[in-house]
Amino acid sequence: MCEKIPKKKNTDERTKQADYNDDALVDLHAQVHFGSAEYFHYFNDPTEFGKNYDRILYELIVSDSLMEIDPEGKRRVKGKNTLMPSLSDQKTAQQCDLVCQLDVIDFSQNSDWICSDYSGEDIVEKQKSFGKNSKLPGAEIFQSLSMLPGAEIFQSLVMPKTPMEMNLGDLRLFSNLFLSGQKLATGLRLVLWTIPVPEISVLLLDWSSMGKGGRISPLALPVLENLLRGNFSIAQKLVFSQMIVSGQANEGSSSFIIGERNEKALQELEKSTDVDGCRNTALLYGALHCRDMHRKLNKMGYQLIGEEKWRTAWAVNLDGDIEISSSSDETNSKSRIDRSIVGIVAVSFYLLVSGVDWIATLQDIEVDASLGHGYGSLVTALAYLLRHVALYFSLAKFIIQWDIGLFGGDNVSVDPLHSYLFHI
Repeated sequence: MCEKIPKKKNTDERTKQADYNDDALVDLHAQVHFGSAEYFHYFNDPTEFGKNYDRILYELIVSDSLMEIDPEGKRRVKGKNTLMPSLSDQKTAQQCDLVCQLDVIDFSQNSDWICSDYSGEDIVEKQKSFGKNSKLPGAEIFQSLSMLPGAEIFQSLVMPKTPMEMNLGDLRLFSNLFLSGQKLATGLRLVLWTIPVPEISVLLLDWSSMGKGGRISPLALPVLENLLRGNFSIAQKLVFSQMIVSGQANEGSSSFIIGERNEKALQELEKSTDVDGCRNTALLYGALHCRDMHRKLNKMGYQLIGEEKWRTAWAVNLDGDIEISSSSDETNSKSRIDRSIVGIVAVSFYLLVSGVDWIATLQDIEVDASLGHGYGSLVTALAYLLRHVALYFSLAKFIIQWDIGLFGGDNVSVDPLHSYLFHI
């Protein structure tokens, strides 16, 4: 919860005029768009949620044709059955045994619910102009290519593909050593793709270039263990959790999809407090928005009061159907040792296979070249490159935890049965 710092008159007395709205309170709800039905039903409950607020502002990119727009420009969803998730979102939710936000939350439940986001039509125009104004060389071309199937993987050749990629205008080579050099970082990146196990070297380059820490996610070994056990649904759900949480490493203030949309939401917040006199406002925005949103709220004069509250979006039992009757220190210690062994074996095997792959690729290129098969050499090299770019993409998105604080605090709770709770 954030409280607005009171403005002062010449008398230094706190004003009670509604125009100033000095006692405005804002709750910033960091949401995920997939979760359990119970997680989303909370926002439909007028006694648990709705009664706490005069105004509820939410993110929702939809066409104006699905919205009712009043004379003051406030946008509200036309009706309860107006919205539905995309087919791809429905498929993702089904695969992970979750539900979509739009399947549960009723954004039209009363007039206090106001959409504070851009319309679908505005988004198209804004993205075009944002690509033209980007600091990145060739950003407009990359934006066009990003719509093609598999484009993200090919983009990984020349630019980092991490949760912080939206802030690449500030990319610096070895920023931890205070040496700038975006072009040099890109050139070195291209060279690194030619060495053994290139994906590891490129990930290290990403880490040094962007100056934000990263480490192997605590979920990496549980994912591997469940894959080996054949618990593919559990592994898939854990990977999906990691993808969502890793996105918190990107503050996104320089991007349109985060920064400008947050500005739009805060403009609506100002109207609610300063014009409509709302004292208690909820901001329902995706978790990826909230770091930048919180920083901007501070600049607007709001300060954090109270403590953060966490709600469980979904839970995953890491042991599947296996029951564990003992939670003693000896049992937990044995589990940690077993996981360490699995990790060492997996990493050693990975490095061995990658090294053999590099040597075999060089031999195939040499054979094709000696026979005058230039195209064969080129195809072999491209196949090697594609394999390892795909591996890099997987590691950057699913295995590496770029924001090292997320799994180190209260965000995660592991009980004696080793159940992983994904909170948001």
